[in-house]
Amino acid sequence: MTSFREEQETWERDNLCAAAKRSSDSRRWKVEEPDPYRTEYQRDIGRILYSNCFRRLRMKTQIFKASGSDQHNRTRLTHSLEVSQISRSISRPLKLNVDLTEAIALGHDLGHTPYGHAGEKALQDCLTTMSFNHNVQSAWILRNTLCNRLDLNGKPYPGFNLTYDVVEGVLKHTKCKVLFNELPRIELFNLDEPSSLEGQVVDIADGIAYLKHDIDDGIRNDLITEYEFRKLWDDNTDLPFNNNWIDHLILDVINSSKDKHQITFSPDFEKLHDKIKNFILKNIILSPMVQSRDKEGIEKINAIFHFCMQNPEFILKRNSKVNQYKLEHHGLERVIVDYIQWLGDENADMTYKSIKDNIYHDDQINELDDYFEEKSAM
Repeated sequence: MTSFREEQETWERDNLCAAAKRSSDSRRWKVEEPDPYRTEYQRDIGRILYSNCFRRLRMKTQIFKASGSDQHNRTRLTHSLEVSQISRSISRPLKLNVDLTEAIALGHDLGHTPYGHAGEKALQDCLTTMSFNHNVQSAWILRNTLCNRLDLNGKPYPGFNLTYDVVEGVLKHTKCKVLFNELPRIELFNLDEPSSLEGQVVDIADGIAYLKHDIDDGIRNDLITEYEFRKLWDDNTDLPFNNNWIDHLILDVINSSKDKHQITFSPDFEKLHDKIKNFILKNIILSPMVQSRDKEGIEKINAIFHFCMQNPEFILKRNSKVNQYKLEHHGLERVIVDYIQWLGDENADMTYKSIKDNIYHDDQINELDDYFEEKSAM
């Protein structure tokens, strides 16, 4: 009797475009028994969506601080959900694998630090023996987090054991030239080759989502006005302006990428995209409000990092077995990177305050006993 999964795999083979990925062709690091009703990419969606590291994104800044009284500012979590929606909207008419794009989109920012890109830059500047960028950290999390998974022989192994296609899409969703030398089996991913079409969709959807929510949040936080943005739009395109203006960008990507081996805007929309991006940079990213908060976040990341370097027991006493293993195999910086990257904005605020006030009691710092564990991964 044909299973529900096999029916879906047959549909993929018959209906997706020739260049699309088929879940029946996907591979994992560890062989698993097939699921009776889900394709391999659908299983990956569940493992990311139900994980602790995905839920932690709700406490991480996108542009405007994740904590505070304004509940409508985007966070890394809502950003990831919006990227997922846009990715699916592009993939479906192009006859690409929608499940693969959704899995990549949901996992693409798992490695982000607190305080947005300012935190990422601060952590990179602190390091001396390794490099940091959030897409590589995302792949590191997916390949190394303890998930209580057992192989077919009953032996435990680390990682979510996602398909290669999902991890590659996460790794390549931004340009990445420097890799952690300890990322296992990275030779499987040639960074000089483009990602799958599904991965490219996530890359461009990421950029579209940025434009939309940065404009929305910029208006909400009184850094720009709708009139200013509408004038920019009208000066650079004849297309009608409305609240769903990103629909024009999405449709352009679909029309420009149909039956091609690259996901792109048309030249005119590439220019429009860049105009909006530069407008956001000048008026929002470089605004005194955002720069002040970024500076504060950088100061806090620096303080936490250097304190942990000078006082490694601060981390090593938590999850001592796992952290001692990482210390021996990957060095102290790896242990500290994983700790800081794990923190949300409010966790980082609390840790910074405890360090500054010379108070290091466990009841004032978030308990980290399940720090490296993803007990709910499906």
